[in-house]
Amino acid sequence: MATEKKMLEVRAQNKKRKPTYRRVQSKQFPKLSKTTWRRPKGMDNKVRLGRRGQLTKPEVGYGSPKEVRAFNKEGYKEVLVHTLSDLGKVGEGEALVLGATVGRKKRIAILEEAAKKKLIVAGVKSVSEYITSLKERKKKESKAKKSLAEKAKEAEKKKADTAKSEKEAEKKKESPEKKESQVKDETKQEKQNSKKKEEAKK
Repeated sequence: MATEKKMLEVRAQNKKRKPTYRRVQSKQFPKLSKTTWRRPKGMDNKVRLGRRGQLTKPEVGYGSPKEVRAFNKEGYKEVLVHTLSDLGKVGEGEALVLGATVGRKKRIAILEEAAKKKLIVAGVKSVSEYITSLKERKKKESKAKKSLAEKAKEAEKKKADTAKSEKEAEKKKESPEKKESQVKDETKQEKQNSKKKEEAKK
C-alpha cells in the first residue's frame, strides 16, 4: 500500500506537467481547434520529427507508473459488477463500478448489498442517497404510467359517447315523410301477411 501511495503521488506530479495536446495547424485554422489531437503524418512535418520549439505530442515520459495505471482518481482499482455474485470479486482497495446494462431493480439490490458489506462504489458519494433517488424515480414513473392509462380510457369513453350522440342526432334529423312511408310499408306488409294466412286456412 505504501508503494501504491507513492506511485499515486508520482502520477499526480506527472499529470501536473502533462501538456495539452493540440492538433497541428490548429492556430491557422479555427475549425481544427475544436477537434481533438491527431497524429501528424506529413513527410517533413516538424512535430512528427520532434524538432525543437514545435507542439508537444504524446510520449512515454508523460505516462503514469505501471503499478497505478488502472487506478481511478480516488486511488482505487475499479471492478465491473453486473450481478450480486460479482460482488465477491471486489476486494480491499478496490471500488465497484455498476455495468451500464444493469437495470434499476437489480441496481438497487446490488447497492443495498454493497452498503451492507461496506464496499466502495465508484462515482457515488453516498450510497443511501443514491438508492432513495432511484426508488423515488421508480415511483414517479409508475404514477406517470397510471395517469397515461387513465387518460387513454377517458379518451375512449369520450369517443364512444360522441359516436352515440351523433347517431341519435342523425335519427332525429330524418324527415317525417320518410317515417310515414316506412309506417305505410309496414302496414301493407302486415295486410299481405294476414291475407296469406287466411288463404292458407281455407
